[in-house]
Amino acid sequence: QQADNLARMAAQNALQATSQAGQLGGQIRGTDWAQDIAKAGAADQFSMADFNARNQRQQMNVAAMNEAQRANLQNKQNIMNQNTQMQNTEILRQQQAKRQYWQDQLDKAGMYMGAGKTMAEGYGRAADQTQNMWTGLGQSVGQGAGTYQKYEQQQPITESQLRLNNAQANLMNAEARALNRR
Repeated sequence: QQADNLARMAAQNALQATSQAGQLGGQIRGTDWAQDIAKAGAADQFSMADFNARNQRQQMNVAAMNEAQRANLQNKQNIMNQNTQMQNTEILRQQQAKRQYWQDQLDKAGMYMGAGKTMAEGYGRAADQTQNMWTGLGQSVGQGAGTYQKYEQQQPITESQLRLNNAQANLMNAEARALNRR
């Protein structure tokens, strides 16, 4: 019996050892498999991180290109706006220069007309003064002659009276010529 017990124990120990060996093999296999899964997971994570980094770089590049294109379009629009503003300013300057030229011509013509009018008025005043002078002189001579005539009528006619009558006639003729010149 003891031998049977020992044999049974030895068989049981062998069975248990085989079972434990199987379990240890399964554990080793499970550990290898877990390591393979961990390695595969790490490789997947690395690949995913690389993909995400590339995707992020590509998105940043696209955003940078879009921003550069927006800035270029904005600069182009600003240049076009400035060119249009400069053209409009030049057109306005040219129109104002033309307007000023014609205003200057009008002012110049007005000055000539004003000067001509002033000169004509001056000549008219001078003619009026000349006429008044001759009229006054003629009246004075006429009055003097009338007074002298009355005196002469009382006196016999002399040679000096004849000269005075001739002078009076000449003066009246000169006055008439002055009036005709006007």
